[in-house]
Order: sequence, then C-alpha cells, then structure tokens
Amino acid sequence: MKKYINAIVLVLFAVSVSAQDMQKSNAYYRAASRENRIIGYIFLGGGIALIATGALSNNKDFGVGKSLFTIGGVVFCLASIPFFNSAARDKKKIVTIGLGGQSLSVAGIEKNT
Repeated sequence: MKKYINAIVLVLFAVSVSAQDMQKSNAYYRAASRENRIIGYIFLGGGIALIATGALSNNKDFGVGKSLFTIGGVVFCLASIPFFNSAARDKKKIVTIGLGGQSLSVAGIEKNT
C-alpha cells in the first residue's frame, strides 16, 4: 500500500512540475528579448573592438597576438548572431501573444494568427 501511495505522489509531482512551463507571459518574452538583444550587442561591440585592436596594432613584436585579436574578434561577432536571432524570435512571440488570435492587416495583406 505504501508503494502505491509513493507512486501516486511521484506521478502527481511529475505532472505538476512539467505543467508549470506551459504558458509564458508577454512580460517574460519582452524581458528575454531585451536580454538577448543586449548580450548580442555586447558580443558584437567586443568583437569589433578586438578586430580594431588587432588591425591597428603596429608593434612588430605583436605578430601572433595581432592575428589572435582579429580571429577572436571575428568569433565574437559571429557569436552575437544567435542572440540577435533569439531576440527577434521572442519579439515575434510578443506580437503573437498580443494579437490573441486577431487578424493582422499590413499594406493590404491579411494574415490570420
């Protein structure tokens, strides 16, 4: 009998844990979009700064480091792309939640959501 009660409690707990993340609010997606956009700009700015540092260094003793700065800058710039994509995806979810199933008309093109 004790095994059955433990099993039932475990199943109920598992169902309640998985059901908590079903609906995310407009505020959640707004915050996520803002955070991802900020992180994307930080990565992009850091990458541009590293590329500029590598390109503008004129010291002859800085040979290998110069190319490392440039390569690191390119990697940072490329790493910012997923954050901008995620921010755009979250922004689309904000619009979808805000419309609530209404139709959207832009320049004579109707789209039902």
